[in-house]
Amino acid sequence: MHPRLFHAIVLVEPPIVRPVTHLSDSSVFRADMILRPHLKFSVYRREAWPSRSAAAESFRRKPFYQTWDRRVFAEFVKYGLRDVSVDTGISGKDSQPQMTTPVRLTTPVLCELASFARPYHNLPAPDAAIGDSRNRLTHPDLDPQVMTSLPFYRPEVTELFPRLPYLRPSVLYIYGSESHMSLPELRSDKLRTTGIATGGSGGAAAGRVREVVMQGFSHQVPLEAVNECAEEISSWLACESRRWCREEQAFHNRRGNAASSDSRTIDKDWKVYVPRGNRVKPNM
Repeated sequence: MHPRLFHAIVLVEPPIVRPVTHLSDSSVFRADMILRPHLKFSVYRREAWPSRSAAAESFRRKPFYQTWDRRVFAEFVKYGLRDVSVDTGISGKDSQPQMTTPVRLTTPVLCELASFARPYHNLPAPDAAIGDSRNRLTHPDLDPQVMTSLPFYRPEVTELFPRLPYLRPSVLYIYGSESHMSLPELRSDKLRTTGIATGGSGGAAAGRVREVVMQGFSHQVPLEAVNECAEEISSWLACESRRWCREEQAFHNRRGNAASSDSRTIDKDWKVYVPRGNRVKPNM
């Protein structure tokens, strides 16, 4: 993928951290701490309800959904559930029409869990080398540094962090101040790391990386602060669109004066800096 395929990107509550981050209170934040709350929520999540209205009422009673924007909640009830056909096995004139249609989660819990984490039970493989705690056949991307008492992982969580310095597009980070995944140390770590290496954007010092922390909101900030997120994103993209126009104009000006044939031939500067000199005789 070419580094300039994207000019600017917005990352909302991105789960990108080091395997271990030392916090200001002398404690540590391990990568698996990102996974635990999501796994606990999904593993014990209810999947089926007698009707869509019953499901909606069940959701309303849970604190998890009570912070959502009402429009988001309505869309979730509409698209996050699917109707389930029920064959009662009763036919004839005495059969009664079903008054309500049962529903289930559109995304099965197993699929939802797969998006959060992969299990690594029963490791290592029987033929693993001595001292190798991985199964390279089934889990080649499992970093031994992230293996803990919780046998689940997502390779992207820790694999992406070392690549942040080389990120060329401008980046806007959006966080919720109450998010368990966005502690101040984790946020500042990404802010000072993104785009700073050779090939990167230049980072925050060059005005190419910034963060916005939405006060009072959680990891669900895009579902809770819809308008606020939209305003921040649109403002950021407006600035980046103007930057993109300036950069494209600069590229055009640099190349626009050259004849079309010049793009297929070397210019005189090549020979200035690479003089002919003496010819090297071939070995016979």
